[in-house]
Amino acid sequence: MERTLLRPLAAAVLLAASSTALATNTAITPTAAQARMIRTYTAMALEHIAQAEGAEHNGKTTDELRNLGEVRGLLNLVRAVRPTGEAKGLLHFVQARMDVEDNTQVLPDLLPLYAALGELPASKARDTARERVDQAKLALEKGDRQGALHALESADRALNLDGIDLPLAAADDALRQAIDQFKEKQNAPSRETLLSVEKNLLTVLNAARPGR
Repeated sequence: MERTLLRPLAAAVLLAASSTALATNTAITPTAAQARMIRTYTAMALEHIAQAEGAEHNGKTTDELRNLGEVRGLLNLVRAVRPTGEAKGLLHFVQARMDVEDNTQVLPDLLPLYAALGELPASKARDTARERVDQAKLALEKGDRQGALHALESADRALNLDGIDLPLAAADDALRQAIDQFKEKQNAPSRETLLSVEKNLLTVLNAARPGR
């Protein structure tokens, strides 16, 4: 009888321990509302990519460039609605400020970044990012600009969303190539470049689906 009772108890303890471990080690994931907005903006971007491809096929380069510009704006919206959007935006703000300000002037800019990190759901990724920002703060206080930049870059990487940020960045790179081909070489982008944007956006769309 005792052995029978102990087994469920032991299982419950193990389950609780496992749940605690998962709670402290999971990556940051979008809420249902955020995931829905990511999918919506991504779907709209895919629509404009298809329209750009159609415009290229019909020789309407002005319409193609306009649609590629729409895609760029929608990718920015995808970034903004991620749960890490505010924190990453403020982190990049601090990095940009370090190009024009000295160490002591940048230190106050870390305060809103700390606040944004504090509003993220508890996760190993969030804790790692905060640790790296702490390291950046100490480096700035010591006048170690390169050390601070290195720590902030590490914080940025810690906040990457699994399955979303990597293909989103790849889509953005391909889109930039497509637009540069227009502006610098006055040539329509290659079919392969547009297909790369499309393929990576489909990956983002799939990654933001429930249960992924």
